[in-house]
Amino acid sequence: MAGLRLPRRTYRLACPNFGADEIKALRSMFSLLQHHLKQPWEIVQDDEADLLIVNLDSGPPGSLPPEVPVIGCALKPRQHPSGTLHRPLRAGELLALLTEQAAQAPDPAEPPSMAAENLAERRFRLLGWPAGFEQWPAGWHRVLAAISRGARSPVDIAARTGVAVGEVGRCLDMLERDGLVDVVVFHPRPDAQAPAPRAGRWSGLAARVGLLLGFPR
Repeated sequence: MAGLRLPRRTYRLACPNFGADEIKALRSMFSLLQHHLKQPWEIVQDDEADLLIVNLDSGPPGSLPPEVPVIGCALKPRQHPSGTLHRPLRAGELLALLTEQAAQAPDPAEPPSMAAENLAERRFRLLGWPAGFEQWPAGWHRVLAAISRGARSPVDIAARTGVAVGEVGRCLDMLERDGLVDVVVFHPRPDAQAPAPRAGRWSGLAARVGLLLGFPR
């Protein structure tokens, strides 16, 4: 399978009503999370952010830039709308949020090659984890996780994991050879659109990510 290296852009997070100590703690957390993010993130002070996190305990944050996703955080998140994060921010929740936001945001991409279009016609679902998978490359672990709960195309897997399509293909070839994947032929409609994200899903996703990476609850 031919490799297709996806573009990496830096996403920007702004926290308009965080205190200086909170921003400092957030920067330290970013240093921990960058290794686990397939796209780089940075904390900015201006209005040109891809995502805003506001402190709901400090009152209204003032005017916010239009059309930018806003996520709240609070000491008692259950007293606020579904999807509110814990404050102080927890590593697992933040990692889940940044990962999902980067996946939802549009990315400038090269026109798909004919090979990539053909690859998108086949979707793979994991039937069983291979023996000795711990010795496989780290990127392949993300591929296994990506197809453990549903059938996905190689291009979709690459977009979700940050692993090059060619490397994804080599992993899938190995799994298919050993009979560990179910292959479904799918013909996408040209007008099909991805479903909009549902509010309130961060807690479950964050809990799973945090447990996998060993972050405290």
